[in-house]
Amino acid sequence: MGAGYEFECDACDFTFEAWDDGNPYFLDADGTRHYAYHPDVDCERCNRCRSKRIVDAVDAAGHRCPRCKRGVIHEDTSAGMIS
Repeated sequence: MGAGYEFECDACDFTFEAWDDGNPYFLDADGTRHYAYHPDVDCERCNRCRSKRIVDAVDAAGHRCPRCKRGVIHEDTSAGMIS
């Protein structure tokens, strides 16, 4: 069973959901976030662009917001999902 989490930026309206079974994303050169649903087995690079700048979305808390680049991502602890 997977657990789901909601995340939000503390400086803009950016929010997203992530599941603990993994949904890594990477940031391209201009900071746009792209999901890498089928990363390499070692999860060190994006299959599409070969970027090493990926982070599992469920571990995004504490990282700079990929949208506004000013805020920090925090977990919304009032929300929770189970599949």
